[in-house]
Amino acid sequence: MRFSTLFTFVATAVLTSAGPIRVARQAAPVDPSLGFLTILELGAAGFYTGLLQSFNASDYQASGFADGQAVFDIVNTITNSEITHLTFLQTLSGAPLPNCTLDFSPAYADPVTGLATARVLELAAIGAYVGVIASDTISNNTEVFAEIMGNEASHEGFLNMLLGGDPFPQSFELGITPAEILTLLLPFNPSCTPALTLTPNTPLTITNSGPITNTTTLTFDLSSTPCANQSGLFCQLLSGDDSSAAALPIANCTLEGTSGALLTYVTTDSTPISADPLQRGNLTNLCAGPAVTFVDPAVIPPLDALLLQPAPTAANSTA
Repeated sequence: MRFSTLFTFVATAVLTSAGPIRVARQAAPVDPSLGFLTILELGAAGFYTGLLQSFNASDYQASGFADGQAVFDIVNTITNSEITHLTFLQTLSGAPLPNCTLDFSPAYADPVTGLATARVLELAAIGAYVGVIASDTISNNTEVFAEIMGNEASHEGFLNMLLGGDPFPQSFELGITPAEILTLLLPFNPSCTPALTLTPNTPLTITNSGPITNTTTLTFDLSSTPCANQSGLFCQLLSGDDSSAAALPIANCTLEGTSGALLTYVTTDSTPISADPLQRGNLTNLCAGPAVTFVDPAVIPPLDALLLQPAPTAANSTA
């Protein structure tokens, strides 16, 4: 099935299928973060619902996964988690679901593309909750947002491993601003009525093809950016373990020494971008970005080699 994911579809048809929902705490009197997080979870619930309807266990098996049914079952579990998050946030806010759409149809081209898109959306969700918690505007909702963030991180770790990456390559998660998250969603043509008041950054297009490892040098298409004809540009690579981004001349944007998810920016000078999302609201040197880059190890053990094997019985453990 190929379709544009309508948030209103999620609201009317999907929420009814969610499992048991925890009792919502009393929301803070004014919590501007709730509306933004609800839109993000609405998108995630819609995306996973479409992924679940687009591919079955046989599709995953045919794409090269050793156990297609196991992958399908995990996608189903994650879908239910995202619907639960959405239902809880709506209960917490007491407001109607927003009227928004995202077109995820390119993500449903094949199962691997779908899972790779899920990986980006999970990173965005984790970053959103980190950023919201850091913004100190959420009053008594801090605990529950941290709880949801932990669940999103477990999704991300599984998707990392499923796609050949390190399940937990960094010790800290990235905080991402609302404007940066909207920038990451631009490929899916987000639209809300009434329109969002957020202004996205200029999107950044990475042109590398094939797997990206720590020996890759990134290349970019800057033709649609404000600095298309400007010299002396820098790429900046920001991971969760960094206090600020590594700034490199754009012609030498090598990923040596990095692992896991990176926020990638292009800037007009080498002034490093802060890891603190509260410091990234008005970057005067920003040309474009962020884009998400996943740096995966060149070699990772097969998933079945990492699993606990049943202990031998007495009968088959003797000569």
